[in-house]
Amino acid sequence: MGCRIFRLYIFSIGCNCPVILFHHIIEADIVMADALAVGFVLFALIEMLAPMSGAHFNPAVSLCMFVLQCLSARNSLIYLSAQFSGVLIGMLGAHYNVL
Repeated sequence: MGCRIFRLYIFSIGCNCPVILFHHIIEADIVMADALAVGFVLFALIEMLAPMSGAHFNPAVSLCMFVLQCLSARNSLIYLSAQFSGVLIGMLGAHYNVL
């Protein structure tokens, strides 16, 4: 299974290469190619990390799982704090070149 996921991840990176290399030429197809690449990467990440954490990348998923009582209050606080910490670190790294 791990080899198939790795190949899917490599394929998704390959989908995004034309967007990066030829963005000035193929402006009309950039949105579709980028959406496909993001979709493939998310699929690969979900397939790899779902057995460990349930693949809660979005705080809305964690909150929904808490409301449906599929996630305890303690675990939902841990997940939400980790997700918002990741958002803060990503924002600082992207906007202020901290990382």
